[in-house]
Amino acid sequence: MVVFCSQRTEVDAGYDDLAQRIETLARGSDGFLDVMSVRQANGLGITVSWWSSAATARAFGAAAEHRDAQALGREALYAWYTTDVATITRTLDDDAS
Repeated sequence: MVVFCSQRTEVDAGYDDLAQRIETLARGSDGFLDVMSVRQANGLGITVSWWSSAATARAFGAAAEHRDAQALGREALYAWYTTDVATITRTLDDDAS
């Protein structure tokens, strides 16, 4: 699991289109399981992606288009960001159905 937290700047630079392209790239990558993303009106956001292994998550992180997006993020799109990689040891599901 990869947890990406970020604070957007006021720079747009086609952010929404870029975010959609990167999500599409992730969904088509080997080992991709799922992704969820939310962003508050003040620009604070979190994206969580699930991968079949740490190796497949690293491979996505190293993909050329993703590396280009990372560079743009560092240069203009984010005031700050963190990326955490974690292992899920247990999932609790409150399925009320």
